[in-house]
Amino acid sequence: MAQIKVLIILVLVALTAAYPFETDLFHSERSGGPLSQQKFASSLNKFSIELLKKICENEENVVYSPFSVWTALGILLKGARQQTAEDIKSLMNLKN
Repeated sequence: MAQIKVLIILVLVALTAAYPFETDLFHSERSGGPLSQQKFASSLNKFSIELLKKICENEENVVYSPFSVWTALGILLKGARQQTAEDIKSLMNLKN
């Protein structure tokens, strides 16, 4: 019985991980269309460097994941509207 429960959980996890999804960050009418890979990489790199400079102002050892911060902001962007969405896009260097 325990093996069946484990198998069911593994199948559900696999299906959830493989479920295709679309985010507003990469494609939607609201964001102005698809985000090209080149624009994505450029925006992420610029964001990462700006964030590192801000974090390292105190000259301490720092370990952080710019992609994780970027992803969290992308999740916030998905639910943001009007001025908040524009501010997040600006922070993420996604403004045209």
